[in-house]
Amino acid sequence: MSKKRTTPARRIRPVSPEQQKRNRYIRIGLLALAGLVVLLLIAGIYYTAVVAPNSPVAVVHGERISTKDYQARVLYQSLNLAGQADAMRSQLQMLDPDDESTPLLQQIYQQQLQSLQSAAATLPSQVLETMIEEALVRQEAARRGIAVTEEELEKQVGRWFGYDPNPDPTPTSAPTPTAPVETPTAEATVAAEPTAESSQTAMPSPTAAETAATTGTAEPSATGESTAEPAASPTVETTPEPSPTPRPTPTPMSLESYRTLRGDYLKYIGEQTGFTETAFLDMMRTYALQEKLQEALAAEVPVSAAQVNVRQILVYSQEEIDAINERIEDGEDFGALAQELSQDTVSKEHGGELGWMPITSTTLPQTVIERAFAIEPGQREVVSSYLGLHLIEVTDKSDDRPLDDATIASARSNAFTNWLAAASQDPAVERRWSQDKVPEDLPTSY
Repeated sequence: MSKKRTTPARRIRPVSPEQQKRNRYIRIGLLALAGLVVLLLIAGIYYTAVVAPNSPVAVVHGERISTKDYQARVLYQSLNLAGQADAMRSQLQMLDPDDESTPLLQQIYQQQLQSLQSAAATLPSQVLETMIEEALVRQEAARRGIAVTEEELEKQVGRWFGYDPNPDPTPTSAPTPTAPVETPTAEATVAAEPTAESSQTAMPSPTAAETAATTGTAEPSATGESTAEPAASPTVETTPEPSPTPRPTPTPMSLESYRTLRGDYLKYIGEQTGFTETAFLDMMRTYALQEKLQEALAAEVPVSAAQVNVRQILVYSQEEIDAINERIEDGEDFGALAQELSQDTVSKEHGGELGWMPITSTTLPQTVIERAFAIEPGQREVVSSYLGLHLIEVTDKSDDRPLDDATIASARSNAFTNWLAAASQDPAVERRWSQDKVPEDLPTSY
């Protein structure tokens, strides 16, 4: 019987203290590396969820406009533009091809769609400027002690949704056409009313209705003023009945319907864009503040100012100027020469007389106005501008003369716009916008 072979047991060598030490260091290193990875992941999540959304896209006199609020507003405005574009396309499809006014209406709708596409291309930057302007309005209103009560805020919101708590039930009388006429909706016609939001003037871009209403061309006159031709609008000839009949009035929105509409709308925009009810109400409050600030700034417009009385002859060459000066030196009348030679078709009929004007007047280019204030009555001077060569003569001056009603009305109308333009360029307004702050997958056209 053969002997059974056995495998000798492997001898386990004890781990040396040096090896144990190295192994311990390796384990510690692996744990540290794992901990670092976890910390980097946490830091990345924290940056994405907290730091980046709350980083400012702009700082207005210390007030931070967060990226999160900016992105929600961009998405909200984008949703509005998309809705307007869809509405216009629907109106285009509903046009009657046999109607004579259809080609004109199609052109209007196409112009409005092009305006919306232009607005979409610049939406991110326009929203930034709008939010900066709103911050400036809030700050200036606070500085002046202008505030909006909760009741005024509710009225503002209701007006935005088209709700009137006290509608006028009295129908208006108007002639009735002999046959029913189908007309496009208000938001589609040239004379369309702007949307509830765009009517607050704080919007970054012109609405389609506003664009359609300004499709006329404008050319400067020789005095620097603009003359605009209104856009054509479709008209419908109707034959009134012998006696006017009451025109039906729209059914006023009930309080219940208003609340339902408001709730559904705010829920929808919140879900779709992240633009919360609080943000919407803040926007409405700013609109109400802006109206009050506009009134306050308009009330501060002076009703008198230093003025000069000027007349001019506008030509295009120095040779013409030299010839005119020679004729004046020979005793010819300035007014008669203006009627004969001036290229300013507005003032030449009045012998070149432009009348009294303050230094803020837009009747003449600013360089010409400034030179008129620099010379004395009876003096003449030649001033060059983008319109040509102006031979101006100051006939009188006043340090404080009442402004005409049109000048005052224009100054009051522009007071807010001028203030806002200057305030927006203040060095304390910091713009920290970058492309990575724009929401992802934002459409560039509609």
